[in-house]
Amino acid sequence: NFPVPSVHPEQTKWFYDDTCKSEPPFNPTPLEGCVRCHCSRTVNIDCITALKQHIGSVNVSFHFTRLAWNRVLADQIRKKSDPPSTQHPSDTDQKMLISGLASTLVQYKYFDNASCELKEPCIGGTGWRRLLLFDSSDENIGGVNLIIGQIYIILDNGTQQPNVVANHGLYQYDPCHRHYHFKYYGTFTFGNSKFQNAKRGFCIQSTGRQANAEWSPLWSPFYNCTYQGNSAGWTDTYQAGIPCQWIDVTNYNTKASAVHDSLKANMNPDKMLCEGKLVLDSAGQQIWVATKFRAVDNQTVYKPKCIIGTNPSTLKNNVDEIWVATKFRAVDNQTVYKPKCIIGTNPSTLKNNVDEVRVALPRDGNGYVTAKCAPAGQHIGSQRNCGFTMKSSVGNCTPGKQTVLRCSLQSKSNTGNRQALVSQVVRICESSAVLHTGTACDYDTSLANVVLPAPSKGPIQTTTVKFTCPNYRDPKEKGGLYSMYTAPIMENIADGNTNIVCHL
Repeated sequence: NFPVPSVHPEQTKWFYDDTCKSEPPFNPTPLEGCVRCHCSRTVNIDCITALKQHIGSVNVSFHFTRLAWNRVLADQIRKKSDPPSTQHPSDTDQKMLISGLASTLVQYKYFDNASCELKEPCIGGTGWRRLLLFDSSDENIGGVNLIIGQIYIILDNGTQQPNVVANHGLYQYDPCHRHYHFKYYGTFTFGNSKFQNAKRGFCIQSTGRQANAEWSPLWSPFYNCTYQGNSAGWTDTYQAGIPCQWIDVTNYNTKASAVHDSLKANMNPDKMLCEGKLVLDSAGQQIWVATKFRAVDNQTVYKPKCIIGTNPSTLKNNVDEIWVATKFRAVDNQTVYKPKCIIGTNPSTLKNNVDEVRVALPRDGNGYVTAKCAPAGQHIGSQRNCGFTMKSSVGNCTPGKQTVLRCSLQSKSNTGNRQALVSQVVRICESSAVLHTGTACDYDTSLANVVLPAPSKGPIQTTTVKFTCPNYRDPKEKGGLYSMYTAPIMENIADGNTNIVCHL
């Protein structure tokens, strides 16, 4: 039940499922999210066949023998979190991980007036925007599961019926993305704080087991978006590519040089998640307290009651309380509530929620497509999305009409040594009139992606590059502009002697 589109060309590892088959087109309704394999596109083949036809695959067999418990062997492979969970064996403690923030991508993306991202808002306006995408990962390094609870129930007709958590305003339904939002996940900034982006989470779940130790369970009950939380020793990761998992950095001036600044994250800044010990009533149910926040329907937002401090006696007077109000308001102006929570035996459960990394924002017209390929040697062929160079930022053509470029390879050394030439890829992207630059497109969104083969003998051939000239988008982006990006066919081949010449 992730929003459409969440799959990014460089993040397919999070979504690939070899059990997925061909499906008819997905036709959403206002209250129905996508709970199937293919949401944004219709496919006619299953995923295993797609691998064989387009990428390649190898079938392997795993053989294992279950061993009797042996502490010496266990000590050799045990992996504990940092800091160790033993600091908070009785509490929940979500720690922001630098590894997520360090996984960044810069991408240009166009948004029109109907974009959900404009309504969030997580972009500074319509048109072409430059986005700093990143993962956000936090690990539960406490010894107790983070429990949020049942957000909604999926009925037989596919609609989402709100349950106890959504009924207290902590999660609020977004009709544009067709799922429930958690507005209080965290805040992210890059450099100037005025460009701060409040990340609206929607699915806090256990996406990977980080701690290979006895106190971390091998299975987690938090594996989908209906019942949410995070098991001890597991991570919850929002991967780059999910809508709004970014900061809009369009307004940074990188015409002359790159900008180096800090990407900062503050997870759970409003303490709406219980990093400590949940307070339960006499029936074993969460107690909710009102906050200062309001939901979209202006109802009060509630949060789980969570005990702060070291004195267990603070629990004794809570069994009859049902709600703990917060300062937040829902969209209908009702109070938002949260479960009452004890922030355990060590206040440091909240101190590890903030982290930052240094990030380089490249010059105009550059993005992850023009970044160095990593790891080296793993990105080959014309369809890769790394190792390109912007050859021309703005070219003119007639909007909506076919444009034909005639391109050939030349030797920079003028020696005529054809053996020194390297086959090249020419990728044509749309350019932005407002930003005055190319948009560093990936293979899927390119206007054309053509290989110029290097001859082993005989004359150098001219290759035709055909594409439809970008059409009218809006009064500021009237079309008729394109850019050219080039790369050697193999990213690890030196091509200092090869030049590309194109003309209309």
